[in-house]
Amino acid sequence: MQEIVIRHFLDSLTPAPFLDRPDGALIDLGSGGGFPGIPLRIAVPGLQLTLVEASRKKSSFLSHVVRTLRLDGVQVIRERVEELTAGKALAGRFDTLISRAAFKLPDLIRTASFFLKPGGQLIAMKGPDPQEEMEETERILVAAGMLFTACRAVRTSGVDSLRKIIIYNRVFR
Repeated sequence: MQEIVIRHFLDSLTPAPFLDRPDGALIDLGSGGGFPGIPLRIAVPGLQLTLVEASRKKSSFLSHVVRTLRLDGVQVIRERVEELTAGKALAGRFDTLISRAAFKLPDLIRTASFFLKPGGQLIAMKGPDPQEEMEETERILVAAGMLFTACRAVRTSGVDSLRKIIIYNRVFR
């Protein structure tokens, strides 16, 4: 049980200090079991959270958790990201996009530019050595309208491995 708390819940909170808009709209792509979105929303109650998960089973679980915890301002969307980006309903609506190792960084950059407002922030939670993905990303930043902002090494108490928090911002256009 302690390992679950550390590896999932505490790890989900590592990006909290880096949020530009703790009172803004955050979209969590590939939410899975609700990490990092739900722990972040509990710790930062001003966030308006949208959880995106394509799996029916996982999205049903997320909806159940949101109802059980009575989390206002949380929406669960069961849809593939590709289908969401084909429409315009969510284009440019979010202050922050977060993903916890659900996508390769180049794909995440392209997707983030669709969902984020100008000046919006992408927070990618990656493993200890994302250098190759970051190098691949450099080639598409301008075309995606994104700008590298920071890469922070974080260590969750009780976990031996290091995590990298990589931050990009959508360019004002």
